[in-house]
Amino acid sequence: MDIPEIITDRLRLRPLHLSDAKDIYTYTRKPNVLRYTSAETPRNLADARAHTQRLVNKPDGAFTLAICLKDGYSVIGVIEFGTRGEKGGADYSLAEEYWNRGIMTEAVKAVIDWGYGEVRYGI
Repeated sequence: MDIPEIITDRLRLRPLHLSDAKDIYTYTRKPNVLRYTSAETPRNLADARAHTQRLVNKPDGAFTLAICLKDGYSVIGVIEFGTRGEKGGADYSLAEEYWNRGIMTEAVKAVIDWGYGEVRYGI
């Protein structure tokens, strides 16, 4: 399944690219961002590139989308989405300055709706 670009009221969710590593490094350098995830805070851009490569190269049935503001292309977060048997899962991170604004709730809802085919998104 190809990953579409998903547009919500405030966000543009798009396929993640290796070229997004610099944006990911910028927001994941803050220790709180990855604190409760299995990822490690990158020490440098090379670490961020390796992390981004892992996110881009997901196995079949797993997807990673970049979270961008609707009017921009810079990555402010990511969502990993996949199905495992009858259960699904979503993991995510978001730049700390965007916390407590409902952005992740909006993004996760859109990805789950897309993933389970309940709503059609795109431009």
